Formats: sequence, structure tokens, C-alpha cells
Amino acid sequence: MNRLIKSDKFSGSGKRFCYNNKVNTFLYRINSNMMMMKRKPIQCRQGFTLVETLIAVFILSVGILISLMFFVRAQDSTQLAQDMTVATTHADSILEEIYGSESLTQITTTDWASWLKEQGLTPLPAEAITVEYGQPDQRPLPVSLTVRWKRQGRDHHVSLATELIK
Repeated sequence: MNRLIKSDKFSGSGKRFCYNNKVNTFLYRINSNMMMMKRKPIQCRQGFTLVETLIAVFILSVGILISLMFFVRAQDSTQLAQDMTVATTHADSILEEIYGSESLTQITTTDWASWLKEQGLTPLPAEAITVEYGQPDQRPLPVSLTVRWKRQGRDHHVSLATELIK
């Protein structure tokens, strides 16, 4: 018995036609939103595209580079602070020796760079020490001491000034 049934039923989204016979049964649905089966466009697929991945890698690498530059700058600042501390210690040691000196000629004739080495103090790179005095008959006697050094092609200095009463 070969029988064909046709039914027209309306559903909420479209018409439905059902054809039924003994040999095969199939359902064909026409939806108002989907006339044909379409593949989803590429931009609607899940996952990342190569361009998105490259942009993310670029942003990440820029962030890492900025972080590394920050750490290098912090290391340079730490080295400068350490050098300034050493230079201030050298200048303070020399001023203490000047306070304990007996005469002005002893103060003016001393080679302070070699004196630092004799005391066991480690010199800074290209360290130079300059001691300047006021007029010998001036009371109190003004004394200014400058420690200069060079690190990474830059000149640095620390200056201390005091007055001697003798």
C-alpha cells in the first residue's frame, strides 16, 4: 500500500510539510529565518585568528620590554646611590683626618687619594679628590672637599664643606 500524506501545519517560525510513504520518510522544513543551510562566517567562529594572536604577542612583548627597562634603570639608580654613599664615606674619612691634623701644612701636603688606599678604603672608578682651603690666616678656616668619579661614561661628584677652628 503506497500512501502519500500531505499535511499543512503552521508552526511559530515557518511552514512544515511532511511527506510520508512506505519506502522512505523525510521531513523538510522551511524556516523563515533560514532559507538555506549556510556556513557561519569566519568572524563568528570560535577561537583566535592569526592576526589577533600576533597583536596579543606584540602587546605582551612591549609590556615585557618596558618592565625590563624599568629594572635596568632601577639597577643604575642603585649603583649611583651606592657610589654616592662610598664617596660620602671617603669625604667624611678625609675630613675626620683633617680635623685631627696638627698643622695646616700637614693638611695641604697630604695626597688624599693614596691616604684612602692606605686606610684600606676601596676607591671608586677614576676617583679624584680635591681639597680646597681658604686663606691660612682666616679663622675659622673654610675647607671644601670634592670627590669625583666616573661610571659608565658619566661624571659624578660629592662635595662637603666645613670650617676648621684651630
